Formats: sequence, structure tokens, C-alpha cells
Amino acid sequence: MSRPRYIEIEIAYEKIELIEDDLIDVYFRQNYASNLYRDKTSKRLRLSRELEGWKIIEEKSL
Repeated sequence: MSRPRYIEIEIAYEKIELIEDDLIDVYFRQNYASNLYRDKTSKRLRLSRELEGWKIIEEKSL
């Protein structure tokens, strides 16, 4: 498998939902493009507040 010569990623944030005081869901559209592959995907990141800041605990394609 060859490596792409370039990668472009565009993110469009749609909404942020508070699940609990220290837990949020971030919904967004991701456009990924390289010279080898293109994809448009809706995603959700679940973040948890830790002592050192917010940490991604789950990423899901919708």
C-alpha cells in the first residue's frame, strides 16, 4: 500500500451536547481527502473531563 502525497481534513461542527457535568458529545462532519482516497463522514466524539483536561473516550462514525 502506498502513502498519500497529501491529506486534507475539513471539520464542520454541528452541536455539542452536555451528557453529564464531566461528559460531553461533540457532533461534526469530517471531509477527508488525499490523492488516494476521499470520504465524508458524520461523527460523534465523547469527551470526559479529567484532571489534566478533556479526554476523548470514544469516537463513532454515524
